[in-house]
Amino acid sequence: MDFKGKVALITGAGNGIGRATAIGFARQRCQNRRRRPRHRGRRGHCRVIRQQGGEALFIAADVTSSDDVQAYVKATLDAYGTIDCFHNNAGIEGKIAPTAEYDEAVFDAVMGVNVKGVFLGLRHVLPVMIAQARRHRQHRFGRRLMASPGMPATSPPNTR
Repeated sequence: MDFKGKVALITGAGNGIGRATAIGFARQRCQNRRRRPRHRGRRGHCRVIRQQGGEALFIAADVTSSDDVQAYVKATLDAYGTIDCFHNNAGIEGKIAPTAEYDEAVFDAVMGVNVKGVFLGLRHVLPVMIAQARRHRQHRFGRRLMASPGMPATSPPNTR
């Protein structure tokens, strides 16, 4: 796929798969909107993306907050007017422990980020992408890239 000039919104782009994805998009001359829960190191990551030929915009957000998710979608649209690709990647690991001993707060945090965070991202980005597809029929919605932590996701079939 040719991502040149496309806008990619990537959650969890601060490290791991999200960071590698952001750099990969940058090499394709894609504009990256990076969403990270922590501020540590954001300038360095954005600099690496720019060195690879891309653009980067850091947006701090909590993926478990609908208001924060709406804000990162709005900030991306305000800055670039579109979201062409959404890599819904933010995720956290819990600890390994027997279920009977598992800490409920850790479980809630993991479920919040890995399930609710994915849901909220899709809840707020999908309407934007569907509306864009309707306005630009020549660019089929099914060609957009979407993923979530631990499971690949595809965009819905072309909507009318």
